[in-house]
Amino acid sequence: LALSVCAATPVLDPYDTQTAPANPTERATLWMDNSDLSYGMITKVDRKRMPSRKFKGYPYSVAVSPGKHPLKFFIGKISNPSSFDSYTMTTDYEVQIDVEAGHTYIIGTRNSIEGQVFAGQLIDLGPAKTCRYEVTGKMLQGYVPVKLNCI
Repeated sequence: LALSVCAATPVLDPYDTQTAPANPTERATLWMDNSDLSYGMITKVDRKRMPSRKFKGYPYSVAVSPGKHPLKFFIGKISNPSSFDSYTMTTDYEVQIDVEAGHTYIIGTRNSIEGQVFAGQLIDLGPAKTCRYEVTGKMLQGYVPVKLNCI
């Protein structure tokens, strides 16, 4: 599963779910906090499976309507970022989120000082922040490294 999910250049723009309003001020955007040591992909929103978007992997980011949503995602930990020869996919996480219109949210994937992943930690950046992913290296072992930047 990990290789088929990550085997091509990922789509870095948020996926518009069926409930996402077209106007950015009327929807919430969720971003997985991908880094050189961890990555996450959103597999279900509102109990509906997310598409792999032309075999480019599950979304790293989604846009949803305001309110409560069940969310399912997975987080992988990368042990050796220079070669990606040692990465693992953790179990799926299922959380209930409650989001506001026009807000930007991050779903934490990073490791704490003790080495534990903050799985499912939802951080509200508010309405004034925007985020985007940047590719930080070349594809290695079927994974394209990206980093989330928010301003």
